[in-house]
Amino acid sequence: MTTAKELLEKAVHQKASDIFIVTGRPVSMRVNNSLVMIDTRRLMPADTEKLIREIYEIAERPVAPLLTIFHSRSRVSPDSGQVPTSSAAPCRLSSV
Repeated sequence: MTTAKELLEKAVHQKASDIFIVTGRPVSMRVNNSLVMIDTRRLMPADTEKLIREIYEIAERPVAPLLTIFHSRSRVSPDSGQVPTSSAAPCRLSSV
């Protein structure tokens, strides 16, 4: 599995607008309004949680409030910068 840092670096390099981390699906990102798979391996719940924890660590944000809502689906949007109120997990890619 790719680390969160590698995933974020790849997203910055490819100028992705969103990264999708969804349990049961491969990690993907939106590039030029098209969905691009990063890997073909489907994420298990533990993989999803690990990536989200790493992203929050990089962003220096507390992950505890998110753990109750992300187990089924999580989305990381580099443009947001807002505290999550749903399954969105905002993270600025430029901070990598």
